[in-house]
Amino acid sequence: MARDLLDMVALESRPAPAALEELEAAVGRLDGTVGQMAASLANLIQSLERQQGRW
Repeated sequence: MARDLLDMVALESRPAPAALEELEAAVGRLDGTVGQMAASLANLIQSLERQQGRW
């Protein structure tokens, strides 16, 4: 989608507002997903550290 937006900018000199809103929404979803992944990874690391302490 970002590539399409860049191509559109090159051809039309400026992107359509709807395309920018769609890109902004996609980046927001990506940010949320990466945040969830980071939290899950932190929880997994804590769990593994606790397990190692028991052994």
